[in-house]
Amino acid sequence: MGLSEPIIVGYTATTALDTDIDVSMVAVGSLPFVAAGYRVDTTTLTTDAAFVATSGTLRLTSACATNVRGHADQSTGSCP
Repeated sequence: MGLSEPIIVGYTATTALDTDIDVSMVAVGSLPFVAAGYRVDTTTLTTDAAFVATSGTLRLTSACATNVRGHADQSTGSCP
C-alpha cells in the first residue's frame, strides 16, 4: 500500500498565469482549483480525508503538461 499526502491543482491551458484568481468565484468542481488529500492510497485510489479550497487566492506562475508552479494564499475550504 502506497500512501501519500498530495496537493492537487486543476487547471486548463487557458487558465491565466501571473494573475490572482479569487477561488471564491470558482464553483466547486470547476477549474481552476486547489485541493489536498490525506493518506491517499495510491493502490486503491481512496483517501482518509480531502480538502478543497473555497476561498483565498490562487496564482499560477507557470503551467504545462507535466507540472505547475504557483502559490495559494489565505486559503480556507471544506472537506467534501
